[in-house]
Amino acid sequence: MKSRWVQLVVLVTSVFALSAFQASRTPSGVRQLTSGPVAELAARCSPDGKWIVFQKYTSADPVSPELWLLAIDATFDTAKPLVPMKASGADWSPDGQWVSFRTSLGRENQVWKVRVHTGELRRLTNFEPGTAIGSTAWSSEDKIAFVANGQIEIIDPLGGHKLQSIRLPHSAVENDIAFSPNGRLLAVTSDNGTDGDIWLVDVEKRAAKQITVGADHDSGPSWLQNGKLLFSRQNGEHLHRQSRRHRSAQDHLRCARPVPGCCAA
Repeated sequence: MKSRWVQLVVLVTSVFALSAFQASRTPSGVRQLTSGPVAELAARCSPDGKWIVFQKYTSADPVSPELWLLAIDATFDTAKPLVPMKASGADWSPDGQWVSFRTSLGRENQVWKVRVHTGELRRLTNFEPGTAIGSTAWSSEDKIAFVANGQIEIIDPLGGHKLQSIRLPHSAVENDIAFSPNGRLLAVTSDNGTDGDIWLVDVEKRAAKQITVGADHDSGPSWLQNGKLLFSRQNGEHLHRQSRRHRSAQDHLRCARPVPGCCAA
């Protein structure tokens, strides 16, 4: 169920308005879920398909997002803050009880998790100030992965103990990351500031292979249950014209019916 929801986010992502969608249960087409003053992006659906966690940008701070929670079947604009801090890069635990995320408190970037329905917070890492951390990914085998200073770190979600480190064969800044359904592969976005490519990492063998190339910006990798990988591609020329500090007022969460035949996972 999880990858089925996430794949829709990738399939309907456009070049200019990175809006997130979820499948509608009615034939009415598209239904808008939020209407924040700036944008709501990076929606992640819970394994049971009942909740969405997403990044909310505000006019007070259009650069650093907050994490908000929304029931998929809720009425319009009823989302609420999930954590009391600036946060991003979220993913759900396999049981849907927790959400992992990264946060930046000044120059201190760390990985945390929050129990969704109680708000209990647990810090999982203790990196030095200035450490660059990418988005988090939670595997079906109950492990959390993220990129820190160009290296994939895999930790135990119970106490944050390091399980594995994988050095990537390139120096770009990594952002998005996603586990395959069986937990054996990781898809990672390598973003050097001008373009982005997707790398595939074999967790057991610690081997990385670049699978997309070119001037376009590839991001947001997600997996289908059949092992196929989906990602978003932005035209490089358009990307350079887009200011990350001024997000479109149309970047909000919406519901949409899936493209026929795209979701047979």
